Amino acid sequence: MKKIFAFFAACACCAFSIYAQEQLFEDRDFAGGFRLSATDSRAKPVEVGYVFSDGKDRPKWRLAQWGTNYSLEGAEEKAEGNSKIVENVGKLVRLGKDGKDTVLRLEIRAGDDYGGKLRKPGEAWPHLLIEQSFGALPKVSEIKNFRVSYEVKISDVRAVCKERMDKSLHAAQLVMFFTLQDRNKASAGYGDYIWFGLPIYDSRHDFPPAHKAVDAGKADATSKYIYAVDGRKLHRSKMRFDRWIKFDKDVLPLMKEALEDAFKKGYLKNSELKDVAISGMNTGWEMPGPFNAAAEYKNLSATYEKRPARK
Repeated sequence: MKKIFAFFAACACCAFSIYAQEQLFEDRDFAGGFRLSATDSRAKPVEVGYVFSDGKDRPKWRLAQWGTNYSLEGAEEKAEGNSKIVENVGKLVRLGKDGKDTVLRLEIRAGDDYGGKLRKPGEAWPHLLIEQSFGALPKVSEIKNFRVSYEVKISDVRAVCKERMDKSLHAAQLVMFFTLQDRNKASAGYGDYIWFGLPIYDSRHDFPPAHKAVDAGKADATSKYIYAVDGRKLHRSKMRFDRWIKFDKDVLPLMKEALEDAFKKGYLKNSELKDVAISGMNTGWEMPGPFNAAAEYKNLSATYEKRPARK
């Protein structure tokens, strides 16, 4: 009987190791701080400093401030209670604790950044995002699921402009995107990618609408295909301010739909599904409109389960 029990215990152990969930994000508590981006993604160098970094190791995360008139480069970092803060006219970033949880606050002051004016077609818009490129690079065809979870609280979205806005140009958007990229070095499409969007909030709608189009509208746009999922497929109710909202969903089926749509429309034309890996992610504010807004994140997670190898 002991031998039988030992056999089943060993099998259970093996099964667990085969089907274990892998965490894609590194440094989920942002303990290593951030690399700070330039204000234009075409700039060389594209990173201009660090935020909340102890200088020991290169931070896993990048803080992206594309399109702003007020760079955080050289801004003084301050301590306030158990939080670290860096800010200027255009933005504030706070890293602190809520009990055992690490909370990241991204506050963008785009109304101030625009100087009370409305953005015109073709003009850049302020961003305040966190980004990470992945070392694991899980292939979409080789995983059983891809579960994204986080808690978010939006505490303020306020228009700062007296002029009437055009909803086709002006909005406050809290976004989340993953890059789905050809990572097969033997593929003719190696390096090509699309944006897979899991939108969180859009000031123009109760639920962010689906968006399927090429990234455009400003000089440093990537010109890559965007497939943003309809918010009704992601969220049970519209965003409510000043309360923590939990998101937890296996988005692999939606990811496969995005790739199928991209292939059908001629994007990733030199790639196949077996070539495509999850290569990076960003989340935070994009502000094509003159809004001041703040959001807080905690418990950010992206896990996947590998398919067992075929014998």
